[in-house]
Amino acid sequence: MPPQPGVHFGPLLTLVLALVLLGAQDGVAQTRRGDTGAARAASGYELGTMSLSPGTRLGHYDVTSLLGEGTGRRVPRPFGRKTLERVTVHGVLLAVGVGMLVASPSGAQTDPPRTAWGAPDLTGLWNHGTATPLERPERHAGRERLTDEEVAAVNAAARSTEGVGARRAVWWERPLSDGRTAMIVDPPDGRIAYTSAAAARRRAPADPSIDGPEDLNLGARCISSGVPRLGGPYSQNILVVQTPDHVMLLHEMIHEFRIIPLDGRPHVASDVRQWLGDARGRWDGDTLVVETTRFSDQQVFRGLSLETARLIERFTLVDPDTLRYEVTFEDPVNLRRPWTAMLAMPRTEGPMFEYACHEGNYGMTGILEIARGEGTPRADSR
Repeated sequence: MPPQPGVHFGPLLTLVLALVLLGAQDGVAQTRRGDTGAARAASGYELGTMSLSPGTRLGHYDVTSLLGEGTGRRVPRPFGRKTLERVTVHGVLLAVGVGMLVASPSGAQTDPPRTAWGAPDLTGLWNHGTATPLERPERHAGRERLTDEEVAAVNAAARSTEGVGARRAVWWERPLSDGRTAMIVDPPDGRIAYTSAAAARRRAPADPSIDGPEDLNLGARCISSGVPRLGGPYSQNILVVQTPDHVMLLHEMIHEFRIIPLDGRPHVASDVRQWLGDARGRWDGDTLVVETTRFSDQQVFRGLSLETARLIERFTLVDPDTLRYEVTFEDPVNLRRPWTAMLAMPRTEGPMFEYACHEGNYGMTGILEIARGEGTPRADSR
């Protein structure tokens, strides 16, 4: 743990948690009540004897920017609708960031910006979108990088408004390739080594019977998008907030948040299971290392339960605008050996968008209606 001079900011964690809960849970009510940005920005939030009002800063952000400008108008909260220009900038920054990682043996800057208590300052909004696949496709076996022509073709396809993905072109972020053939850097072949039993479970067709919402996955139910976050079609941002003894990661997708203690406390009891697992963090030099276990058996990654998985994540500043993210995946039940993926996340100005999943979740309604209709005997036609 880096030295912690000056005032101890531990109570800020409670404040951050209150903001997250209020923001995530109040989004629907705000839209329906028609609360104005002015009202939110003027009042701020209050918890016990502490208040969070306009002008208060969280890292690089002030409360007014997080709660909405005091314009007297309702603050729009479109879900996942980002501009192509923003995505293009992310793609360029991502490619530059990955190039710097390749050029630098350590992948970290020698003297990163630091917080008042001496830790590397990771605060900010970072984008994990990419068109680079997690695993190396068989057609690229033995190749770590694409040619310039291949990168151009991948990015053109990502931005295309034609074909089966045309209807999504206006609201998908359509991330770009960073030039690599896979995010996985270990094993060297860029492939995940599943056990025979796990591979068979992944190939098995899904059970088509649906008796209720609980039979659908957590994403369809708007409960959780899980971890790790590697790529994704939209809502690809992560907000990092730091205190001397905690780090918070707020994911734009489904507004999930992870509050990670840095004080050396042990993991929760093994029978306590959580959607995003139980995370514990520490500093290894200038790299934040987060170990996560105790996942719910209902949480899945690539079709397999995370119940027996252990994730080791590493966050390292490459430069003030690039955060290197590495994740090592261990699972003795599903994997023959661990694998590690790396992604360079560019800083983004934001703001984060509301993920209004439950409002208009017609996919859930349609699935249940069709399932129940198929389960009802049809009258013979006369």
